[in-house]
Amino acid sequence: MTSATKPPLPLPVESQADRRLKYGLNVAAAILIAIGLAAAFTWAAERKPKRVDTTAAGLYSLKPQTINIIQDNKQKFKITSLYTKAKPPQSQEQQSEVVAAQDPAYEAEKVSDLLEEYKTKGKNIEVEEIDPVASPAKVEDLINEVTKTYGGEVAKYDAFTKTYPQKYKAITDMAEAEAQRLEPLASEKSATEDVKDFVSQVGRSIRELPKQLKLSETTVNRALKQKPPNYKGVTDSVQDNVSVVSSIFGQVIDQFKTFKDDKKVPDAIRKYMTDSLPRYEDMKKAADDLLKEASSLGELKLDTLREALKLRNPILIRGEKEWKVLSYSQVWRKDNRDVQALRQGGAQIRPRFAGEQMISAAIVTLNQPKKVKVVFVRGGGPPVSQSGFPPFQPDGAFSAVAERLRDYNFDVLDKDLTGMWAMQQQQQQMPSAPEPADADIKDAIWVVIDSPSAPSQFGPPPTIAPKIHEHLVNGGSALIVAEPRADDLAMALGSFGITLVADAVSVHELIKTEGAAPQDMVEEAQKVPYIFAIRDWGDHMLTRPLRSLQGILVAAVPVRTKSAKDVTVTPLIPLPDAPSAPKSWGEKDLDTIDQGSVKFDPEKDIPGPLYAGATAEKATGQRLVVFGAASMISNNIVNFPDQELRKRGILAARFPGNGEVFMNSLFWLSHQEPMIAISPAAMDISRIGEMSNGAQRFWRVGVLLIGLPGAVILAGALVFLARRD
Repeated sequence: MTSATKPPLPLPVESQADRRLKYGLNVAAAILIAIGLAAAFTWAAERKPKRVDTTAAGLYSLKPQTINIIQDNKQKFKITSLYTKAKPPQSQEQQSEVVAAQDPAYEAEKVSDLLEEYKTKGKNIEVEEIDPVASPAKVEDLINEVTKTYGGEVAKYDAFTKTYPQKYKAITDMAEAEAQRLEPLASEKSATEDVKDFVSQVGRSIRELPKQLKLSETTVNRALKQKPPNYKGVTDSVQDNVSVVSSIFGQVIDQFKTFKDDKKVPDAIRKYMTDSLPRYEDMKKAADDLLKEASSLGELKLDTLREALKLRNPILIRGEKEWKVLSYSQVWRKDNRDVQALRQGGAQIRPRFAGEQMISAAIVTLNQPKKVKVVFVRGGGPPVSQSGFPPFQPDGAFSAVAERLRDYNFDVLDKDLTGMWAMQQQQQQMPSAPEPADADIKDAIWVVIDSPSAPSQFGPPPTIAPKIHEHLVNGGSALIVAEPRADDLAMALGSFGITLVADAVSVHELIKTEGAAPQDMVEEAQKVPYIFAIRDWGDHMLTRPLRSLQGILVAAVPVRTKSAKDVTVTPLIPLPDAPSAPKSWGEKDLDTIDQGSVKFDPEKDIPGPLYAGATAEKATGQRLVVFGAASMISNNIVNFPDQELRKRGILAARFPGNGEVFMNSLFWLSHQEPMIAISPAAMDISRIGEMSNGAQRFWRVGVLLIGLPGAVILAGALVFLARRD
């Protein structure tokens, strides 16, 4: 046998000690590698933490709208939580409140988690937390830091507090000199009792003025010793005292002008009045000048900060030039009217956490200090965007969406384009609050409430169509919401390729709701032919984020679109038109709708598919949104609560899509595209997306009937083959 064919040498046999050493080293190496990997992952996570929100509604992560706002911040922001974990003292009334008490530690942690999300997801955002109870010195440092950063507004006040004492002293010196000149006149024997009383009163008032001014100095010095100095308190004290001084001097001057030529007044007194009148006028002028200087200093936001930080659990948001403070009640919201409704049953509700909504709104405000102006225009009737004082004064019909606009720094106004409301109120001797002039709303976005005009005692019903046409012709933007039998606004909408079919109402065949809970009033309401439940809002920038978000339409006017020159027209809110859905059409016989006996008439009715809205954008950038249901953004629908969540103490809108489509429309009209998304408030109700027929067949047949049984059969076959001898 040659060397090439020699059999291999037998491998050495491992001893037990060798095996222990080998496997022990392997285990030790694996442990070291695992520890190293864990340390590396921990180090990387701490350097740039990544949090994952696994909740279906995204309860612990920022919503897309907020991320759109903060991901490209040009200026730096610092958000400071001043929440304390100490439980505040409660009055007996608060203890009996139907709002469920919350743990202060939970609230502080909730805000802390939210701020961490802003820091992680946003650009140029820094956050900090200060417990004002545990660390009062840090609060004082914060105030000093804010004073230093935003000190420009303080300079005028600081200069005033340093210069006003000399002006005070000048008035005091003049007043004391006049008091000495008056003393001998009080004993003039030839004067009547009325003249003596007058001279005595003047002398007494003049002698008291220096004391009054010195008393004011004590108040001022106390205010200046506060940290930061209470400059506003100083100027207010000066204004109060100087206004009294000016008033006294004015009365003296008027009386002197009356008595100085009265022959019944002794010569010595008349001579004093004549000689001293210029001096009193000089004193009054000095007081008026000081008063004018104090009142022209403008707003001092530093004092607003001081007062805000005295409140419980504020959040301070600072930009590079401005800042805002959010109060506890702004962040933890409750509907007082809902509280009153629940009080009878003794149920408790939990305040809704609106921290993300309010912080995002504050950042928007600080990023664009100039407010976008929005005006709700109407053809008569009371203002629609103002909150009232129920039950004494009702809310405006659209005050809920108007309040949302204010939250996002819009300047909201009301305007009756016909002037009828002011005339009616004047006739009833109840003058209405002044509304802006036509010139003041030319640059505003108009929210047009197109309602049927009531007959006027002065002639035919007034129309707002010409002014809408003028606004749009001049390049203005508008959101138009219409009602049945209102003006079709053809002269205004024609060039945009949009038509309101105001003499028709969108209806559907009767919806059968077998199995629906009888107490669910929404399910019952859908049986009404002119009520549509909406989840498809259309394919447009302002509606895509709303897919599957529930909404409702009541008595919607059909909205038609057609091509127009240099205009991009997009229909919105398609009404259900699938083969499985009840048939819908535009009913022309409006008198029969309330009777519930609608029937499609091919001779005059409008066949589907139908839309309840549309957008139009001209090549020049001018934009228009039209909705065929004004009620869709009314308080009754936007604020309609979800009854099931309400039973669990959660206040949430049943139809969040209605309010969201309105807000997104205004963001689009004002060219604030990054704001278009789902707001935090809309996520109170989770969404369930509607499946297409193909997707339903895939899951029902492909997965449930074929896929899962097939997987079980395959697994059994593999096991059988593996175990077969």
